[in-house]
Amino acid sequence: MKIYKIAGIMAIWALVIALFFGFQEWMNAHSVDIWVKTVPVDPRDFFRGEYMRLEYDFSTFNLSRFPEGTLPENLSQVYAVLKEEKEEGIHVLDYFSSTSPEQESVVFLRGKPAWGNRVQPHIQLRYNLESYFVPEGMGPKLERELFDQLKIRIRVNQWGWAQIIEVSTDDSDPTTPANPLPSQ
Repeated sequence: MKIYKIAGIMAIWALVIALFFGFQEWMNAHSVDIWVKTVPVDPRDFFRGEYMRLEYDFSTFNLSRFPEGTLPENLSQVYAVLKEEKEEGIHVLDYFSSTSPEQESVVFLRGKPAWGNRVQPHIQLRYNLESYFVPEGMGPKLERELFDQLKIRIRVNQWGWAQIIEVSTDDSDPTTPANPLPSQ
């Protein structure tokens, strides 16, 4: 009887792990990759090692970027709707929304206010895309040399969740990075 309990517990753990990895793979298969520009800030943390803190043009919520008459009283989530600049292949902020866009062809990111959910003129938003860890010794070099040249390839799924896939310094074509930084 004891062996069946142990086998049952092991089977449950195996199922949980398989479901976790299966869900991650399903999300990757149903996501789209896009490029965005960023500015690295503060590349060192004594506890976590060297990393770049990244900010984007859609990291700061501004009331003027919200469509007229759609501003809610309480912001628990903000959706940054992005549009592609054809000549550069980079996605930039089109507008903010308090509701998830309904069109399937629209690329958007789901963000949360960094400091509470009161509506203010300027609010920092977090998308879980703000940190990128780099090899030891590269943080200061990246801060000095690549301050305004970084492009980030992110994978965005249909719910607006995103993850960093690649960081590049190529100025010509973001689809083929000439100088990619090491992956995480």
